[in-house]
Amino acid sequence: MFELRRRLCIQSASITGRLQSSTPPQPSTPLHQGPRYLRGRFAPVPEEQSAADLTVRGSLPPDLGGRCLRNGPNPLSGEDKGHWFTGSGMLHGIRLRRGRAAWYRNRWVRTRELEGHPFVRRDFTIDLTATPANTHVIRHAGTVLALCEVGLPYWVTPSLETVGPYDFGGRLKTAMTAHPKEDPATGELHLFGTGFAPPCLTYHRITAEGLLLDSRPIDVPGPTMMHDFAIGGCRRCRP
Repeated sequence: MFELRRRLCIQSASITGRLQSSTPPQPSTPLHQGPRYLRGRFAPVPEEQSAADLTVRGSLPPDLGGRCLRNGPNPLSGEDKGHWFTGSGMLHGIRLRRGRAAWYRNRWVRTRELEGHPFVRRDFTIDLTATPANTHVIRHAGTVLALCEVGLPYWVTPSLETVGPYDFGGRLKTAMTAHPKEDPATGELHLFGTGFAPPCLTYHRITAEGLLLDSRPIDVPGPTMMHDFAIGGCRRCRP
């Protein structure tokens, strides 16, 4: 057992807890060696850990409840993928309830890439499930999804355990952007998927209940790296 401080800035409160681990975390390389993205404050977290009934110093609003989740690249111990954007996705979460911090935990997203499967197969086809799922995390229609824009999202439980790749009942045939947009009026989720072969860009619309209702190819000259987009209301829209 060891003490590791975790802070969550909510008003004047800070949260600390005792994490469950057999040994203290050891960096994969000395903090003064290796690429910048693997050392110092950028060094990856080498273990999955859990803490319950965290100590709150200060106060949390009693009406503030739910889960605060974060996703980001976190390479396995000893792994260097050549860039700080490409590490395997790790989710961090803290559960707030009635002025208390009920738990903290972190979990790698168990993707096919984490298992060693290549994104590009030997026949040069793409495995949309072999991604790091390391860019964003959202909840839509009660489902928590870890996102990465080059492949399918990964479904995780509210306690951050991986269920598996999520294709909306077989309807999603393209990659999914890591930054979908929810319409505040209808609750629908708007998103796009890019690809290396036609259709290189596809627009998708998902209902507030989680049904992928509409998929429309968009004509573009060729493959492109499209990271984000915006939506807005209009009186008249042209297809």
